[in-house]
Amino acid sequence: MAGLWDKVIEALRATDAGVIALGTHRVRQLEIPLAVWTGARPDSLGDDCRKRGGLVVGSDGEMSCTEVEVVRRLRTAGWDAGWVQGFPCGRARWSRWIWQDLPARVDTTNRRVQEALGNRATSRSGHPDVAAIVGDLLVCLECKVGDEPTATQARWLAAAVDRRVLAVRDFVVLRARLLT
Repeated sequence: MAGLWDKVIEALRATDAGVIALGTHRVRQLEIPLAVWTGARPDSLGDDCRKRGGLVVGSDGEMSCTEVEVVRRLRTAGWDAGWVQGFPCGRARWSRWIWQDLPARVDTTNRRVQEALGNRATSRSGHPDVAAIVGDLLVCLECKVGDEPTATQARWLAAAVDRRVLAVRDFVVLRARLLT
């Protein structure tokens, strides 16, 4: 597994940032440097998810966000990756990076977790921001820009581990270090 995470770290151009408690589990943290976006901000749900200070300069030089840059970097490295949204936003600008229909592996995992939580099977509540598939392995990345993982995210991870659809080692908190 160490080799897999080395590949993730390399693809993301991230650094290992230790571990963090997420509910009753301890999960790995990575840090990814991203430049703060200083251009115009539409501040609309459909265009930029109203991320305001969380907007970054994308690898294409355009306005972006951490979730998009993580997906972009993983796809560039050959992974099948997508932004899994619990609440739709940003689709006018970033639709190609967002999974509106989840791949079967991600959908099955999330349905089992949501059912364990007593939610509708199609809910995406608490699902990590980014999922990536390599062969039959699923890894999940929760992106954070100046905030901490929530209790809902901790419950999602606990249910995934309890249902044995995701191992703790396959979950990471990814923190954006914003460069000015």
